[in-house]
Amino acid sequence: SALPAIQCLRSGGADASGDCEDHSAGGGNQPRGEVAAVSGGAPEVRHRELRGGRLADSGVVGVVVESGVSRGDQGYSGTLPAHGRGGAMNPGEYEALSANEERLWWFRGMRRIADVLLDRYCAAGRGARILEAGCGTGYDASRFARERGWAVTVVDLSPVAAGLARRRGLEPAVADIRKLPFRNGSFEGLISLDVLVHLEPEGQSAAIGEFARVVSPGGWMLLRVAALKALRSRHSEWVGERHRVRLGEVRAKVEAAGLRVLRATYANSLLLPVALMKFRIWEPLTGAPAASGVELPAGWLNGLLELPLRVEAEWLRAGRRLPIGQSVWVVASKAG
Repeated sequence: SALPAIQCLRSGGADASGDCEDHSAGGGNQPRGEVAAVSGGAPEVRHRELRGGRLADSGVVGVVVESGVSRGDQGYSGTLPAHGRGGAMNPGEYEALSANEERLWWFRGMRRIADVLLDRYCAAGRGARILEAGCGTGYDASRFARERGWAVTVVDLSPVAAGLARRRGLEPAVADIRKLPFRNGSFEGLISLDVLVHLEPEGQSAAIGEFARVVSPGGWMLLRVAALKALRSRHSEWVGERHRVRLGEVRAKVEAAGLRVLRATYANSLLLPVALMKFRIWEPLTGAPAASGVELPAGWLNGLLELPLRVEAEWLRAGRRLPIGQSVWVVASKAG
């Protein structure tokens, strides 16, 4: 059955509750979401099913994380965490992303690589149920829906990101990717782009385990994660990176979750020497403060910087791999 979008997410404490509008295709006996207040004021997402003409609870499947609500049961204490804690990114970065991610060379190049891997390994026809875990501003999810015809569900820990995603016509669930509010096998595919870097290694393993749980048998998963500790930068501090990875590390976590790795490679490799000079030499010498790295350069420079990623995309299209780079890409499938 089609998965409903979770639309009704209410801020507040123990009194926050309410039914969510059902957006599943066809109505009928489709599941329905409900945000219910529970002990400690932590809303949980319940699915309700139509049985014999009456709605009946089918079990709690997750906890919704909302602004201003305590989340001690989610692995961190207090209210919604500051950026870099518990998987949240600096809220100030989202507006910069929203303004520049369509045109900035890095995003344009990475979208090319994503499309190469999706086209080759991730079969999903129009209407396929796809989850983007950590949707940010919603740019990629809206693109997938528009260009590929997918029924994309989106989640993000940040209410700021969720607000920007709503501007794109999406209906994001504000949730922790380590405890996704969806039933087992709900999605034919899952995409998570530069989200795991905001978690410590244990949290990354937990999130990948959740990804594997919500993907249906025969489904797939596409991950991109920032790589190499040596590349930690002022931008890393600004956005709240917790753990940059190695390729083998991510591969091992994916396999431990019971998935089969179809493709694992580094990317953003050709610009690695430039990045090392900037992050290991220039930034320490200048003492530059933590700052966003998504400013749009001059048009000619923006195009020039995109060229190496375009070359890498074609290299990967030919079935080759890149032995080192600033990002890790992993494509995996679930036995069906």
